[in-house]
Amino acid sequence: MSKIELIVPELQLGTPFEGGFYAGPYFEGLKPFALVVPPKALGQAPNDLPWKQGVKFCAELRIGEHDDWRAPTLLQASVLRANLLPSTTEVEAFKTDGPEAFDRAWYWLLDEFDRSCAWLQSFVNGNQCYDFKIFRYRVRAVRKVPL
Repeated sequence: MSKIELIVPELQLGTPFEGGFYAGPYFEGLKPFALVVPPKALGQAPNDLPWKQGVKFCAELRIGEHDDWRAPTLLQASVLRANLLPSTTEVEAFKTDGPEAFDRAWYWLLDEFDRSCAWLQSFVNGNQCYDFKIFRYRVRAVRKVPL
C-alpha cells in the first residue's frame, strides 16, 4: 500500500470534496495535498481569455466558503491530466461530453515560461506547451487542500 493510500483511503477520484471534486493527491516537497477542481459551471471561465485575465479569473473565484482558487501549476495540471483526461478517465462525470469534463482544448496554467509566454495544458492528448500570453485559451481553477 502506498503512502498516499494510507493518507486518503476514503477519497475516490471525482468525489465531491472541499468545494469541488477530488482530482487526486500530489506532493509539494514532502507535504501531501489533495487537488480539487471546481464544478465546471462555476470554476471555468465562460470565454477564452488572455493569460493575465485567466489567472485573475481564477484568483477572484469564491465557491462556497473557499476563496483560495488559482490557475493550476504545471505539476497540478499533470495530476489533472493523469486522472481526469476525458478520453481516459474512469470518472463518469469527467469523461468526454460529461457534465464536468474538460473541453477538448488548451487551458492556461499559472506557470510562466518567460516574460511573454506561459504554459498550457491540452485536454485532447495531455500535452503541455507554452504560447504567448496575449492569445486566448480556456482556464479552469483548482485549489489545494493539505492532507
